[in-house]
Amino acid sequence: METAIQYHSKRFEALKKERQSFESKWTACSELMMPTRGRYQMQDVNQGGERFGNVEDETAMMARRAMSAGMMAGITSPARPWFRLMTADPAMMEYYPVKTYLNEVEQQLRLIFARSNLYQVLPNLYDEMGVIGTGAMMMLEDYDSVVRFTGLTHGEYYVATDYRGVVDTLYRRYPMTVGQIAQRGWMENATAQVKRLHERGEQDAWVEVIHGIEPNKQHRPEQPGSWAWVSVYFQPEQKENQFLHRGGYAQFPACVPRWNVAGGDVYGTDCPGFQALRITRALQVEKKEKLAGIQKQVKPPLKGSAELKAARISHIPGDITYLPQSALKGAVLEPLYHVPLNLNDLTREIAESRQIVEHIFYKDLFLMLASSDRRQMTAREVEVRHEEKLLMLGPVLERLHNELLDPLIDRVFAVAQSAGVLPDPPEELAGQELRVDYISILAQAQQAVGTRAIEAVYGFAGELAKIEPGVLDKLDADEALSAYSTMLGAPANILRSEASVKQKRQQQAALLQQTQQMQQLQQGAEMAQTLGDVDMQGVGEIAQVLQGAAHVQP
Repeated sequence: METAIQYHSKRFEALKKERQSFESKWTACSELMMPTRGRYQMQDVNQGGERFGNVEDETAMMARRAMSAGMMAGITSPARPWFRLMTADPAMMEYYPVKTYLNEVEQQLRLIFARSNLYQVLPNLYDEMGVIGTGAMMMLEDYDSVVRFTGLTHGEYYVATDYRGVVDTLYRRYPMTVGQIAQRGWMENATAQVKRLHERGEQDAWVEVIHGIEPNKQHRPEQPGSWAWVSVYFQPEQKENQFLHRGGYAQFPACVPRWNVAGGDVYGTDCPGFQALRITRALQVEKKEKLAGIQKQVKPPLKGSAELKAARISHIPGDITYLPQSALKGAVLEPLYHVPLNLNDLTREIAESRQIVEHIFYKDLFLMLASSDRRQMTAREVEVRHEEKLLMLGPVLERLHNELLDPLIDRVFAVAQSAGVLPDPPEELAGQELRVDYISILAQAQQAVGTRAIEAVYGFAGELAKIEPGVLDKLDADEALSAYSTMLGAPANILRSEASVKQKRQQQAALLQQTQQMQQLQQGAEMAQTLGDVDMQGVGEIAQVLQGAAHVQP
């Protein structure tokens, strides 16, 4: 019968095999665009400083940094709110206790994000997404900061999806020191080799550990302590059916956002790194050729007679080389060959290639977000300047919402609620589902593209109304205003509720009716007095009615 260790080891090997087709593309992109990333072997740890040898032109690296900073500023900026909590039923938002509760929860979640290391991990995740198409981040409970985030780099993790194409399995292979294993209290279940290293005091020796997270097939929601996801730590060489640690999670503790997914693929594709790889490789060659051409022009290879071999010949400008008289008669020193290099053409070619790479990484859009005053930048301004690029980024933003931000907020909300740091929900929310509305600059700008359609419809209706006024009856101004406000991400409290609008309109209608009645009575009294058809008693009664109507309060 297969043991638990054997099952997880077999699953790990299957995931390794499935990932192999992506690895060559990942390493090629990483070497030129983010050379310090990627951990495929044990010896890759702490070797980031030695990985810049193949980079001659840094255009892709700088474009990648601008993209990462722009996504951070435009999607999850720590300087401004980027999400808000709503109820699935809009009517529930009219209750004051519900509004107060949601506002308090939002503030608490933002405080948890700010106090944790989330905003240090997210830029690296955006880097990985843009260059290799897939990013990964762990979200684990922490006593000090409620949640602790760990960014993963390509090569050290393996994932699988469920029948819906949603990532629900993650295996991670990473190095741990003997001291770290001891700190976690796992030494009792470690291999004999690790125990010997610990006994010899070699606390900084590295050993390989595998962490597997996958759905728990034996999960029973009605049983206390039954985890929805099982979590196991073990060493590859462990033969006994004994894990370093075995536990579980109520929610999947990882985010694995992907730039795009082709068919049933598990890992992301069509990212800027994949698209820019060929041109980035060409840039390295062009830069090398340009530098070599300049060197040959400045210091060309020389040829000379054998008599000059023993002579000291200086290449310093203005220096003098002294040769014997015999050498001066027949000795000749001249360039071996001339290099007719047109640096202007090569410089222009490099500039064009760099511009293409920067365009692929959306550098102009993201750099505008990163370098602008975030407090003054509006979604409308972004939408007006870069509507075309926002449309191209639309699918990526939607996937980020579904695969990064939704799981992030769900996980942190659940952990914070379990830790008792969130307020108790009001009775009105019993059985109600909450939803998240994203209000970052890019999310609002993406929605703001739709406001053009509303403006166009109302502008066209206004022109038609000059010919046929009845066409305005077809427009619902209330719905248009609500949709327009939502698309721009305006605060919900600037619009009155349906009940408040109805009450206000009823008051206005009643006031208008009273005014009309007063005018009719006054007109009747004046007409009667003019014609002299009524006696003084009737006039007095009309005057009393008018006087009473004048004191009616709206």
